[in-house]
Amino acid sequence: LGLFQRLSHHPELTDGDDGAAFFGRERRRAWLGIGAYGVAACAGLIYPIAALPFFLVLPIFYALTSEGTR
Repeated sequence: LGLFQRLSHHPELTDGDDGAAFFGRERRRAWLGIGAYGVAACAGLIYPIAALPFFLVLPIFYALTSEGTR
C-alpha cells in the first residue's frame, strides 16, 4: 500500500504516462481488500462460517481486477 502511495505521488518513478493514475486506482483496490479481509476476520471471530464467503470471493475479485480496473 505504501508503494502505491509513493508511485501515485511521484509519476517520474513510473515508466508510463498514466502511471500515477494507475497506482492511485490500485491504492483504492488495496484499501478495499484490506477492509474486506478485516470484515472477514471480525466475522470469523463471531461465527467462522460467516467469513467463508469473504475468503472465497476476495481471490476471485483480485483475479478479475489484476490488470487494473477500467
